[in-house]
Order: sequence, then C-alpha cells, then structure tokens
Amino acid sequence: MNKLLSANFFRLRKNKCFWGSLAFMFVIGIASPLLRYRDMKQSGYINNLDNGFFMCALFIGIILAVFCSLFIGTEHNDGTIRNKIIVGQKRETIYLSNMVTCSIIAITMCIVFFVPYLSVGIPLLGFFVADMKMIVMIGVTVLVLSVTFASLFTLVAMLSQNKAIIAVACILFSFGLFA
Repeated sequence: MNKLLSANFFRLRKNKCFWGSLAFMFVIGIASPLLRYRDMKQSGYINNLDNGFFMCALFIGIILAVFCSLFIGTEHNDGTIRNKIIVGQKRETIYLSNMVTCSIIAITMCIVFFVPYLSVGIPLLGFFVADMKMIVMIGVTVLVLSVTFASLFTLVAMLSQNKAIIAVACILFSFGLFA
C-alpha cells in the first residue's frame, strides 16, 4: 500500500485540479474576512472572526466532488487500476489508498482555507469571541466532515469506469447532501 500511496502523491504534483482547488480555497480564505470587514465598515454591524471561520464546510463538498471524480476517474480512463490489479494489488488496498489520499487532500484544503482566514481575519476582525474549546470542537467536526466527503466521493468514483458519469454523479451527490 505504501507504493500506491506514494504513486498517488506523486501524481498530485502534476494535477491541475489539485492546484486549482488549493488556489480556490486560499483565495476564499483571504477574500472572506476582507468582505466581512468591508461589510462591517459599511453597515456598522460588528462581524466577529467566528461568523465565517467554518465557511469552508460549504465549499469543501463541491470541490472534493470535482477533485475526487477527476483524480480517480483518470485512473479508470488510463487503465491504471486494471494494471494495479494485474500486478497483484488487492481491490481493497487500491480503494484504501485512494481514500487515504483524498482524505489527506481534504484536510489539506481545509487547512489552506483556515490559515489565510486567520492571518487576514485576526488583524481585521479581532480574535474569536466564542469559547476556544467550542472552536476546536467545531474545527475537528469540519475536518471529519471533509474526510467523510472524501470517502463518499472515492466510493462513488471507484464504482464506475466512465470519467464523465463519475464527475456528474459526485457533483449531484454533493448537492443532494446539502439539500
């Protein structure tokens, strides 16, 4: 399984969808406190850092649906999964390595949102008003939610061989989970 994980992480270096997703989360992490600060100055209503800190939970489902479907769907299209099975890898280890890879990427995307949000938000909006224990608990819940999304989208992506069907199914599934 170590070889499968290292191969997946090696593929990430060239994956445009991965880098685009990270860039999107970074930009949203910077833009959100700036927009809240501008809104606070215009309306006079005091916005705390707490109000939008966990906004990445809204975006992570959709972004992971796109990423997981394209990342795993490429393996199906290129015949990589078939080659892994021919070499002697078990289907369980292939699924587990893809799930671990997508889960680590999900956590990374959340962290890429949190760090710029805090670095821009603390000087503009102040520190957290809520109890720190509750902030940590909700933060862990968001990370577990992102891992859950990653595992569900990995499951959907591993069930079908058509990349287009996988992408549409994962995106519809993510919107269905929000409803």
